[in-house]
Amino acid sequence: MSKLMQRLILLSSLVCLVAASAVADHTRRWHQSTYEEFLKGTAKGVAVRSDGHLELAPKFTLISDADASYLWSLRTDPAGVLYAGGGSPAKVFRFEGNGKPKTVFESTDLLVQAITFDAKGNLYVATSPDGKVYRVTPGGEKSVFFDPKTKYIWDLAFGSDGTLYVATGDKGQIFAVAAEGKGELFYASDEAHIKVLAFDAKNNLLAGTEPNGRVLRISRSAEKSGKKKSADEAVAQGFVIYETSKREVTSLTVAPDGIVYVAAIGEKQKSAMQAPSAVNRDAPGNDDHHHFGFTDGRPRRSALPGVSPSHFEQHLQDRNRWRARRDLEFAGRRGLRAGAEFGWTIACGNGQHRFAAGD
Repeated sequence: MSKLMQRLILLSSLVCLVAASAVADHTRRWHQSTYEEFLKGTAKGVAVRSDGHLELAPKFTLISDADASYLWSLRTDPAGVLYAGGGSPAKVFRFEGNGKPKTVFESTDLLVQAITFDAKGNLYVATSPDGKVYRVTPGGEKSVFFDPKTKYIWDLAFGSDGTLYVATGDKGQIFAVAAEGKGELFYASDEAHIKVLAFDAKNNLLAGTEPNGRVLRISRSAEKSGKKKSADEAVAQGFVIYETSKREVTSLTVAPDGIVYVAAIGEKQKSAMQAPSAVNRDAPGNDDHHHFGFTDGRPRRSALPGVSPSHFEQHLQDRNRWRARRDLEFAGRRGLRAGAEFGWTIACGNGQHRFAAGD
């Protein structure tokens, strides 16, 4: 090989080396640590906590698809069988061991908003709007149990004495219904809606409200001798024990140590900031202390597709913005029960509802 040729080959190699160096990408480093930063990515196998910490995610398994556009409430009966209520139209499904849904309740109402069971295994179903509370026996017999004559029925909860408490809107009332179906106005608030009910460690009734995002502790009033309350007069008083920075309390749960956890969404309107005059607040220094945990729902701002702008459906849209287009999923060893208790039961998704069984 001639010296000229050797020089040309060497020169070509140097040119290629310089060109490669010019376009080579250097190692880059960046730091991400916040919830908002992680939310921009896709989490696979990990869960992102609201404080920015990462942890192993639970395993999700699809066990059934329900024939419904929306599912709003999940409960297990005394035997541990899963039930789900939704619509539209209003339906309640039972999911057997094979995962196939069986319709156990259906009506001409728009949707089922809440379901619960009594100690005897009777199913109670609340429909909205302008709905009623139905009772379905284990044998499948359906009957109207209670008609509150309100626009919405948001939640149902049984007290330790067997009384069924019915949370309603748009007058912000709670009704107490005895086992035979006779009801009375238990509590009337200055809020438009009583959205969720729960019981604290001392068996006091707790209620979450809208539009002021408050948690109320409600107890029966001491009746004055010689004075009889009218049928439309409430028999209980409410005390504001916590007020969130959000518009609507969507879920309440009480831990074994007595801590009450609150989930809330939505921005308050300026006119909703004033405290109602008819509701008392716990006085400072009260010996009956309450500790609260609060989780920010961090709503996503995308609207639900195909939802008409009626008042009711618009309200549902606002209520579930942060859970829209998500599959209904549960996980962990206490998956279904824990999900029902912590309010992870509501989702939308054109019939693609997922129920995940714990390992």
